[in-house]
Amino acid sequence: MPMSAYRLDQIAAKQYKLQAEEAELLAAPAWAEILELLFPESMVYLAFYKGDEPLAVLFLQQRRRLGVAQIHTPLLTPWTAVTWQQPRSGHDLRRHHLHLTATLAAWTQRHYHQAAFKFAPTAPDIRSFQWAGWSSRWRYSYQLEGSREADAALRKKLRRLPDLAVTVEEPTPVLGEVITAALAEHNFTNLPPDLLFRWIRELVAAGLAHCLVARHDGQVVALQLLLERGSWRGLWLQLTLPRQRAATPGTHLVEAILQTNEGYTLDFLGADDPGIDEHKSAFGGELTCYPEVLWFRNGWLRSYYFRRHRSGHRGR
Repeated sequence: MPMSAYRLDQIAAKQYKLQAEEAELLAAPAWAEILELLFPESMVYLAFYKGDEPLAVLFLQQRRRLGVAQIHTPLLTPWTAVTWQQPRSGHDLRRHHLHLTATLAAWTQRHYHQAAFKFAPTAPDIRSFQWAGWSSRWRYSYQLEGSREADAALRKKLRRLPDLAVTVEEPTPVLGEVITAALAEHNFTNLPPDLLFRWIRELVAAGLAHCLVARHDGQVVALQLLLERGSWRGLWLQLTLPRQRAATPGTHLVEAILQTNEGYTLDFLGADDPGIDEHKSAFGGELTCYPEVLWFRNGWLRSYYFRRHRSGHRGR
């Protein structure tokens, strides 16, 4: 093999932990370790090399269903984040990113039957996948810098429950019951509520997230998971009791976060459903997009995938 050849190697979780110490939250070893607790032995850790020089690391999730080997951006993770071993920018970063994605596409096609990867808004170049014959589509979200004042439309929503209180709380069994009730009508995660409650509890215990709770007359009516690392914050998994949805308590949760958002970039982490977009766009963030790429070994797998996902991703 020429010394200049690029390659992708599977590595152990311990090696990933060493090489991803400075990773952003969604690529952090602590994030991966929590997913390992929930989905044992399903994470795939990868290192990208040029010759013997390590360039980057990332992790994905694999599973086998009905004999079909699948690999994808990990569940409960908005996108796959690449951690570069050295700071890179401009042409150097673009060139290495193109090589990484081309190598990942080829590696995936050798080892799996289908794949679905989402990438961060900071890594929008997916041409290597397109050149390899993969499908692609855009996902959307909103990002907001710093704090802002609520406009007239938001103030009107806030007046629907004027005595609603928002606090940061530890995940308790009561919140577990709220999660079950909130997902009873439509479980957009397709995951068991008790697993989601365990995930929230682990994230909070690891210091990766805060659980904001909205209470009306002392009763929990909604909750919001706030991810936080450095100067970045992410809004993830907002849940509201069905009987309280018309009162939009989720608006209070976001407004409480915005009041303390000075110096942060707040990412709403998805807005691919009309109703969710109406809620999130009202806070005045800037629309941003991130790519998803898909590959199937044959047409049957492609048709089956889109039948199962016909309702699309509902950004939370």
